[in-house]
Amino acid sequence: MNARTLILRKFNRRLSDLQLLVLLELGNGPAGFAHLLAATEASSSGVWNALALIQSDGLARSESVGGRVIYSLSDMGRENLLEVLK
Repeated sequence: MNARTLILRKFNRRLSDLQLLVLLELGNGPAGFAHLLAATEASSSGVWNALALIQSDGLARSESVGGRVIYSLSDMGRENLLEVLK
């Protein structure tokens, strides 16, 4: 069973491929929007929507650092990602 299937089962809803990519990328550490955009090779509106949805699910958070918005996994997001990737 792959990570995507496990994450989908954990949250009982369908994550888009892009939401999963953003979540996995944030698992590597905090990132700015430009980094997530480059890492996913998706449209800016797609990345914004993915970030909004995973933040509303409590899996990620954002904070302003030196005038930039940095996204990171929340504690819940980190715990769930680690559980899924075991």
